[in-house]
Amino acid sequence: MSEENVLGIIPNVQSGMFGSKAYNLIITGEGIIVAQLTNKMLKEEAKKTSQDSKASGEGFLKRIGNQMANRATFHERYLSMSKDQIINETEGNFFISEPEIKKIRIKTGQHYQDDKSTPHQLKIAWNSGKEKFSFTQITTNEAKKILQQLVGKKVK
Repeated sequence: MSEENVLGIIPNVQSGMFGSKAYNLIITGEGIIVAQLTNKMLKEEAKKTSQDSKASGEGFLKRIGNQMANRATFHERYLSMSKDQIINETEGNFFISEPEIKKIRIKTGQHYQDDKSTPHQLKIAWNSGKEKFSFTQITTNEAKKILQQLVGKKVK
């Protein structure tokens, strides 16, 4: 998928009981691709990053830092993949077309004085289901702007 087809990505969202599943939400002009992040994918990427860092002569701490940084930008790989490649990457991936989307609600998380916080909430309802996600890597305003490009006033 070329970058012009991707309107934006809401990275590293959590869903399920106790946030047990991780996803990236890839927003395109046609709909939302829900791409599951599996432990296997993350381990393979961490191993590849470590090997690349080691091959370039970087030390242990630098390799660990590179692995952590890679997790934060892992979602960017979807910019160079086709819609079908993303959907078929894991069994947990699926697509919600724009006409199917009924409404999207975004709720800002809470920040407390003792540095504890709750994540932002994103609820998507479509013709054949609904899903609730939590996210922290981007702001609610950023998420809203990305989603409004696709579904306009359906985002609240």
